Amino acid sequence: MRKPEAGAASIHRLARAASGALLLLAAASVPARGAPPEAVPPEVVSQFDAFTTWVQRIVSALSPANAAVAALMDQMKSTMPVGNDPAQARAAAARLSPLIAEARQKVLRARDELAAIPTFRFDLPSYHPPLEPQRLLDDSRAQASDLLSQLDNYQLVADALARGDSQALKEAAVRLIRGGVLIMRGQALIFRNRQAAFPPSRSPHQVSGISAELYETMGAVSEAWVRARVDGEPGPAAAALRARLSQIAVQVEALTRAGRQNLAHEQAELAADARESAQDPQAQRLLRRVELVAAYEEKMLAMGDELAAWARQHQAIDGAALEREGQSDLFQLAAIERRMVALTQANAAALAGRQD
Repeated sequence: MRKPEAGAASIHRLARAASGALLLLAAASVPARGAPPEAVPPEVVSQFDAFTTWVQRIVSALSPANAAVAALMDQMKSTMPVGNDPAQARAAAARLSPLIAEARQKVLRARDELAAIPTFRFDLPSYHPPLEPQRLLDDSRAQASDLLSQLDNYQLVADALARGDSQALKEAAVRLIRGGVLIMRGQALIFRNRQAAFPPSRSPHQVSGISAELYETMGAVSEAWVRARVDGEPGPAAAALRARLSQIAVQVEALTRAGRQNLAHEQAELAADARESAQDPQAQRLLRRVELVAAYEEKMLAMGDELAAWARQHQAIDGAALEREGQSDLFQLAAIERRMVALTQANAAALAGRQD
């Protein structure tokens, strides 16, 4: 049985929050146009150096866990038996259980590493981050717990295969899919909170909104697939999905449009700030990092275009298409998510490593 991706690889929310903080911190630290140049205190840049290193520590802890659970889904697809041969089912369980145990060890290691990370606090009287660092850490710890719960669902599948219990296997598969939907819904809510931390006039508001819409889309598709394939309601499921995809397409198009407008305005401001702060090495260090963030956000907005196009292409889906096996186009969302993850991990590493 083909299952939608669980959407577990979502570490990019952490680096994106750090990127947004950098944009606002830079804007608050460099002189406004027309104002006399005022040197950026070295402690401002050094504290952001410490902050990006702290975020990268979270990313490094959770990334292997996310990757392990995402890989497990692919491994499970290739492991599942064809047909109802009990011997094949037992063999599949024997292959699957060690993979689950291996993934669980990586998630447990991530949980322990995250538990050992202390809270980060900015010690800058004139700067208040749009999102408290503790929220980043709390969300990451919650993500590790969610991944462990999803691994329990994988184990239920393996146990049912080992027993040759077809009814238990069906129930476990449904739990696995619904568990993935819950993870996606949780991810969308996390990004909504990130989005609310920034005003609509700042590009991080739109970039976080695009990620929220991605997980909303993944959740909606997976939920509709379950309703069509498991609950036997392909018509109503397709009708609900068509309406949701139409809404998502409009929302994402508005986000990408506003995001580009905001980013262009911010880049113009920062270019002027760079000229006026040319003799301030601390401001220049900060602004060089903002250039990395701006390039990253441009790529994220391009992925928003891709998500909107996907929603437009599928907003006429019918029940027969939704319940059909092997609908690979419906699962391209997982590929978009993986590229978002890779992009954001690279951005986080670049920010943490940019000490010049």
